[in-house]
Amino acid sequence: ERLRTVADWLAFEDLVSPSFEQAVLLKTKQRNDAAAPATVDKVRSYAWFMVEEYIVCESARDAAASVEELGAPQMHAELIRSILRIAMDKDDKHRTQIGELVSSLCVRGAVEGGE
Repeated sequence: ERLRTVADWLAFEDLVSPSFEQAVLLKTKQRNDAAAPATVDKVRSYAWFMVEEYIVCESARDAAASVEELGAPQMHAELIRSILRIAMDKDDKHRTQIGELVSSLCVRGAVEGGE
């Protein structure tokens, strides 16, 4: 709840994009639904959150933690596919950042390089 309040305030002050505020709301929902098994929709929502969070914060550690929170190694290939699909809708600068995100997930061992 505190995180949501801070995100609302930051968005109100135009210190973050509205998509970041949406990402915070999605992350809150994900934490509440953490016990649910991983589905394609859940993986896609994690992918969207990870991309938006990485664009704002550029924290590979947080991205790797999100992969661990997902807790579904069998869905990593779908996660990477979803991240790459999201990248296609972004501008060149964000595509580069998303490429760095995927690379950092591989380097940190959060996902396998073959995925």
